[in-house]
Amino acid sequence: RISCATSLKLEIVLVKMGKAVKKRSHIRHDGITGNPELYEETSDESFSAVQDSVIQSIFDQLQSPKTEDRDCGANALATLPQGKNDALMLIKSGIVKACAPLLLDKNAAVRHSATGALRNLSTVGGEDACKLMVGEDVLTPLLAFLKKFSKVWTHAKTEHSAAENKSEKVDSSNEQFVEAVTLLWNLCESSTLAVSICDQEDVIDVLKCFLDVEKYGKSSVIAVGNLLLTLSEDNEHAVEKLKSVDTGIMNILSMNISGEASLNPRDLLIRILAAGITHNLCNGDLSLLPDNVQALVGESIKLALHENVFDSMSVLLNLIEGNSLEGMEEEADRDKHIDSVFESIDFHLSAQSSALILLANLCCSNGSEDWEDVTSEDESEVVNGKDESMPKTIAEDICALPGAILGVFRQDSSSGSHVLQLVLNKTIPIPENLIRTNNGKYAKRWKSLVLRIKSLRCDAFFCLGNLVPLLSVQDFGGVDNLFQAWCDLNQMLFQTNEASTQSDLAEAAVNTVRSITEKLKEVSPKSFEKLSEQDVRILCTAVFSCPDPSIVACMVRILSCVGVSVAGSPNEPLTENRGNIIKMIGSCLLQVITTDGQLWIVAEALDAIYDIFAEDHVDTVGNEIALLQVLKSVVEPLKQKGGCIEPILIQWHQEEAHTVCGWNTGDNENQ
Repeated sequence: RISCATSLKLEIVLVKMGKAVKKRSHIRHDGITGNPELYEETSDESFSAVQDSVIQSIFDQLQSPKTEDRDCGANALATLPQGKNDALMLIKSGIVKACAPLLLDKNAAVRHSATGALRNLSTVGGEDACKLMVGEDVLTPLLAFLKKFSKVWTHAKTEHSAAENKSEKVDSSNEQFVEAVTLLWNLCESSTLAVSICDQEDVIDVLKCFLDVEKYGKSSVIAVGNLLLTLSEDNEHAVEKLKSVDTGIMNILSMNISGEASLNPRDLLIRILAAGITHNLCNGDLSLLPDNVQALVGESIKLALHENVFDSMSVLLNLIEGNSLEGMEEEADRDKHIDSVFESIDFHLSAQSSALILLANLCCSNGSEDWEDVTSEDESEVVNGKDESMPKTIAEDICALPGAILGVFRQDSSSGSHVLQLVLNKTIPIPENLIRTNNGKYAKRWKSLVLRIKSLRCDAFFCLGNLVPLLSVQDFGGVDNLFQAWCDLNQMLFQTNEASTQSDLAEAAVNTVRSITEKLKEVSPKSFEKLSEQDVRILCTAVFSCPDPSIVACMVRILSCVGVSVAGSPNEPLTENRGNIIKMIGSCLLQVITTDGQLWIVAEALDAIYDIFAEDHVDTVGNEIALLQVLKSVVEPLKQKGGCIEPILIQWHQEEAHTVCGWNTGDNENQ
């Protein structure tokens, strides 16, 4: 069957097979002045008021022969940008070219301050700022710094002793190295040119030795691991370079940790980064690796997803409010403890986000990321119900998770650790008591956690949307468990208005609901007969409350799946409840057809109408909603917009098509 909606619009998220391929999103830890999303956007006018005086002063300090001035200028630059516009204006002023040479300053404090300032510009300014910084040639001194100081830097174990002995300080050269590598990571995440330059300069050869946790410490391994993971994505040159250290990566992946409960968040993140690099080294096909390696990857993902960060945030909130500070009389001790809990949660969130993205991408190996646009108006053919225009990898050879990875999740699925529950837990919205709180001097850091949880939920929805089409119902805990998850997601999204207020989250979430809907339609269509009229009304209302057309189209597909499932076969008598559900869905789709201005969405709704009312046993419901009369009223307007209605109605019973369109049976051209 030819879908006229498909001929009108190619969906970038690969909606046809329920798979949304998501590249790794950039996770930034402890920014110099915080998370970039925390800043209010400032207008060009407000910032230009200080441009002449303050920026010129910083320029003078950065170029001063005095060490103290250069250090002061770099520190001032780190605190100046308060939003993306600020960062972009600073970069366009040429400040990067004045600050970047200080990465090679003879004074360690100046080098450290300059590295922090540049890293902060890349964080606050985001992708656009990073591309500008690459254009300002920040990579030349940055790579020179890494090559020069990585050769002489040997004292990286101080962070371990500092953690054990509070009187020791973490070595500043360690911090500077981490800042520099993280700056390079920001640039490579945002610029393919930066990745190419890193390949030319053999950055991997310089940094691969720093994957040794015992020798260089966890902070350095995390920074280098993030960078190497980015560099090795779809990059054969980097993959070949990294294959020489695959033993070191395996050592990280199989870190000998005494008991799952003692696994700290840094260890979790390090293992996930190693798992991601391993995934890249085999070009995304873990089935090529031995079962024990696959199992280590699966175990790393599973361990990362087990932690409930809401519990940790509740503990942190009690600490901030002074409810759990027994034995901490000194304010300094209290602040240190709170800082450590913040850091722990931050690394947990990073590990979980990376784990979800890795798990989502594992569902899209074996070439599925290379699907091409073959759904043009002329090329789409359907033979025996199968779209022959699809590449073979889509239509016939859909990949699944390697068995050894699934085995890890199946080991204790009876205890609630099956893959559905682990991922679904990360879609839960943050409790209201953890959002509406006044945290005093920790307010900005707390807001950063809240924003990161929202980002984590998006990752979870993308992951779940990719998993559902590939796994068996048993992997999700059975049909009842999968249907309950479907109901919970609908309630979460549509009764709380999340789908209409948070577009990024809504798109990922609604696509996930659609994937589960299609799965249930395939394995247990009768599940939808349990729906009440109120449940269906919520879905129908959501269609008109979502401002994004792609989300509306996805909601139409969901209603189509539910309607077809409830309609059943012609041999099944139509019960009153099923008839009412179909009536509500049909009325909603007709409203879309008559009111939506987007032609391709109207085509999706027409497709859905055809699917739901294809059999004679639902004709009575069609009569109740005046189906044919409404369609007849929109024929001419739709033909004037683009003539998309003929391919749909031509599939109807001949008699009904004649009734609606007034076609003459002998008029071949009109037919």
